[in-house]
Amino acid sequence: MKTRRDYIDGKATFSEYYRQFITPELIEAVKAKIGIDKVKASKDPHLNDIPLSKWDNLFQDYYLKRGIEKKMHEASDFLSLAGAVCTAKECARMLAE
Repeated sequence: MKTRRDYIDGKATFSEYYRQFITPELIEAVKAKIGIDKVKASKDPHLNDIPLSKWDNLFQDYYLKRGIEKKMHEASDFLSLAGAVCTAKECARMLAE
């Protein structure tokens, strides 16, 4: 597992770091609430042409947050909405590949 320190020190890329927090529940939520077609149609490399509110709203689900939070804790990090959105966007990129 890549730790937060590994990421900060440049030993892990953004993708390597945030992809390790993807859960099966997040995969299903991204498919259902964002949509792979929207991700593939995005013209922005950071997916910022998909409204932030859509990404934020994924994390209204306690169990979805809990699964990511547990994995982040193992990497010496903590869950924030920003970190959750970074994880969701990495999940979306992975699904669109």
